[in-house]
Amino acid sequence: MLTACCSFSLQANLITNGSFEAPVVPVGGFTDFTSGSTGITGWTVVGAAGGVSVASGTVAEGCCLFPAEDGAQWLDLTGDGTNAVEGGQKTFATTLGTNYTLTFWFGNVKDPTGAFGTTSTVDVRLGGLSGTLLDSATDSINSTT
Repeated sequence: MLTACCSFSLQANLITNGSFEAPVVPVGGFTDFTSGSTGITGWTVVGAAGGVSVASGTVAEGCCLFPAEDGAQWLDLTGDGTNAVEGGQKTFATTLGTNYTLTFWFGNVKDPTGAFGTTSTVDVRLGGLSGTLLDSATDSINSTT
């Protein structure tokens, strides 16, 4: 299982629920959301089969810890036991001619068995899953957190 997590934020609060604090998930647990779901406040789950999971607090799985970078919750982009291309989509208004900065955290943990994969890649797209690729970031740091 490849596991990636992330939090998003923008100045002026253009992205609401960027730390995935709603809906509230039981501490140390997670809630799954399938593709097409709007159950994560302000977001739509996109991608192939499976879906994503909102996790609360630091989740411990085998040798590894999965903490939230910001707030109490985080988004597992691969969901519960999948490795498909999936994620969250956010729509928000912008102003023509204005520059915007998107900041996000994501990571991939590595355990000695390799169960969590070796790298995680997050694509940032304009216009949805098949839209224009703005950035592609890959994490391959060897860490159990």
